[in-house]
Amino acid sequence: MSLFVRRKVFFNNKSFLEFVPLSTFPNTTCVKSSNEPPPNPADVKHDVIGPPNKTSNLRPVLFYIPPNETQLEQDFRIEREKVQKWNEDFWIKHNSAFLKESNDFRQKKLETLPRDEKTGLSAEEMSEFYKAFLDKNWKTHFSYNFQWYGKNFNLLYLALKVQISKLRGSS
Repeated sequence: MSLFVRRKVFFNNKSFLEFVPLSTFPNTTCVKSSNEPPPNPADVKHDVIGPPNKTSNLRPVLFYIPPNETQLEQDFRIEREKVQKWNEDFWIKHNSAFLKESNDFRQKKLETLPRDEKTGLSAEEMSEFYKAFLDKNWKTHFSYNFQWYGKNFNLLYLALKVQISKLRGSS
């Protein structure tokens, strides 16, 4: 079982979490403080995982590009980046619509309540909105899931091709 150290790194003035195999730090604990200067992006030797996007709630990944990257590895990395962008775009659009419609629902409901009851809505009252939102968007969710599985199977296929290529190259 591999253990990883989680450390904060900076890239383009944004902080990201980097997961580094513990084996790269024998007998060492890696501690990064926010006072340290950002590392040179050329020195980063692993994929870097960033903080969650405030709208999509997804963590962006900056994929490491090895200096000797093969065409097959590049195709795989580029496809991963495309899938990540597609996923990010979907959830930004979806969550933005959810928040807007949720706020509109709350506002309309609160306007119908007497003044002394306008503190907020209960979970039961909000469940009306959640059900309506899911019912309205079920086709979108179904389509997203179908595409998501297809894209991930394609990534698995590309990853398998990369690994087979590496095995052939090392023999």
